[in-house]
Amino acid sequence: MLNTCFSGSLVQSLNIWKIHKPLSLQVSAWLISICFQIVAVEFSYRLGLFGFLSTLDEHAPGNVGFLDMTKGLQWIKENIQYFGGDPNNVTFFGHGAGGLAVNYLLLSPLTKGLLHRAISSSGNALVPESATEQGIMYSDPLSTGKELAKRLGCPTDNNKNIVNCLQAKPMETLLNATMPKPKYGLTFLPVIDGAFLPESPREMLLKGKYMKVPYIIGLTSDEAGANLGDLLSNAYGIDTESYHNLILDYVSNHFRCVYCF
Repeated sequence: MLNTCFSGSLVQSLNIWKIHKPLSLQVSAWLISICFQIVAVEFSYRLGLFGFLSTLDEHAPGNVGFLDMTKGLQWIKENIQYFGGDPNNVTFFGHGAGGLAVNYLLLSPLTKGLLHRAISSSGNALVPESATEQGIMYSDPLSTGKELAKRLGCPTDNNKNIVNCLQAKPMETLLNATMPKPKYGLTFLPVIDGAFLPESPREMLLKGKYMKVPYIIGLTSDEAGANLGDLLSNAYGIDTESYHNLILDYVSNHFRCVYCF
């Protein structure tokens, strides 16, 4: 399971549930009742600046969170047999950010042979928060890194100094750092690093550069319903013209030909 619930967590963890019979069963990277004939595995990965800060060079290549996931899959490949699982029958399942991550893992050359089926719920690599040739669609990663360094009193003259200074900061200082959010999307997102992600997701899909495995993509009912409370908090709402302008602005900026083929 891709654990996306604890955004402040820095601890990599791995939880495994198995049945008592010593069988070679399908492995599912998701939290599922043990009444099914599977071995369920859950692991966490680094989030935010700890998982996706990037200077677009060797000092902070980015995508560390994805590398955590890759390492988890490698562990499954090497060890799941000792828990009654089949290392050649692994299904990866994620929801939301986890669903997006599943799609990225199918694109990466680093995960070849590590998973054999995949399910993405409410997220995939073509959503507007995906990486582009310039880094991030709505957040320039280098500018973001420099802004973070500036706010924490670090030098911004070169990337090496930025990274060295940030690495010397206490974890709590980094966690409590306030950053301006981009107009749309998140602050720290995937980048094209040349290793985990050689090209943009769109280009890789067009060129057929992805793992050819059975893949289910879906969504839930009442998507983003948890945000409804924020909308309803404004008892008077907004006028129709403002609403239409907001929608037009959002669509024109949020879906800049992301799905054009």
